[in-house]
Amino acid sequence: MPNWCSGWMKIRGKKQDILDFFKNEVAILTCGKNFSRKASEAIFEESYDEYTIKILKNQECYLRNSRRFFFEDKKITFEDYHLELCYINLEIQQAWAIDINELLISHSKTYNLDFNIFASECGMQFEQYITIVNGKVIRDDVIEYDDFGFEAINPSLGG
Repeated sequence: MPNWCSGWMKIRGKKQDILDFFKNEVAILTCGKNFSRKASEAIFEESYDEYTIKILKNQECYLRNSRRFFFEDKKITFEDYHLELCYINLEIQQAWAIDINELLISHSKTYNLDFNIFASECGMQFEQYITIVNGKVIRDDVIEYDDFGFEAINPSLGG
């Protein structure tokens, strides 16, 4: 069973590009008997500046082709949605650590999106800061502390 690296992902881009990303790259995983999982399309309900992902009790929002990257939020709420570039802020978690490999870089290029991530893993006692802009990794820092409990932003996050 993995430790979980938990935190927040901010996505910046045009509203339609963000929606296209979610409609194409987010799946719903349904947990079945014997821990089996089945992926299906995410269904969104729209109301003004909010999009709610229809999800049941035994389901999770999953980033397709990732190594256990989950979105904890079930609503996509746009900030500054009236501007050309807006953003959303989502609670996320991934097994072990946030893995940017080529997946997020590719999504940044494909959908014209920027990603800014902060995550923490209290079991292994590290924090990650990741920024991807225009398909380029601007920041990819893993920070370990001498006194994680005192120095970390949220030492109880993740685990």
